[in-house]
Amino acid sequence: MRPVSACVALFAAIVSWGFPPQKPVEAKGDQAPAEAYADPDAYNVYAAALAIDGWYWESSNTILILKEIPPREWALGAPSEVLRGDATFAKEMEPVFKSFSEANREPRVLNLDVDLHRPHRFVSGAELEEAFRKGQEGKTHDVWQGFRETFPNAAGYLILSAVGFNSEKTIALVYLEHRCGNRCGAANYYVMQKLGGVWVKYLPQAQ
Repeated sequence: MRPVSACVALFAAIVSWGFPPQKPVEAKGDQAPAEAYADPDAYNVYAAALAIDGWYWESSNTILILKEIPPREWALGAPSEVLRGDATFAKEMEPVFKSFSEANREPRVLNLDVDLHRPHRFVSGAELEEAFRKGQEGKTHDVWQGFRETFPNAAGYLILSAVGFNSEKTIALVYLEHRCGNRCGAANYYVMQKLGGVWVKYLPQAQ
């Protein structure tokens, strides 16, 4: 595979943003429980993307990750609207954007048996909701105080999207959102490419 080349802003971020507490993903009525997300390539992409930036977990003993993948409108907007480049980039990324949209259409549950190569713990939306509730009912009425008391070794938590791929599975797109307190958080899209069997950060070449 030749390296993808385009002039494009690959990583867009929201910094110092007040994210609301994450709501748990719940089955409604006769809706079947969310299916397990079992694509091994996706977990390799997670491990590679998590290794790119360390600021969101350097102050944590353990990375706390929401185990549900909620179908949602991402805080940054749709990737096709955020990640832009030249005609070549647009053509090569079109199937990746489509795959990303389809992969995130329905709720999924992360596979707890997969090693992400970082100390981590998966937490359910219900557990987070309970922690936030305790904070709201406490003396300070601070939902994040409840979070810090419940998860003292975690500096916030991460939300991961399902991963979009091209047909050859040599280009991947994943969304990562970090929530860490009132007016504290960030969100990024990561475009990755597989070179020599290893997922690495996609670096466009100026044309």
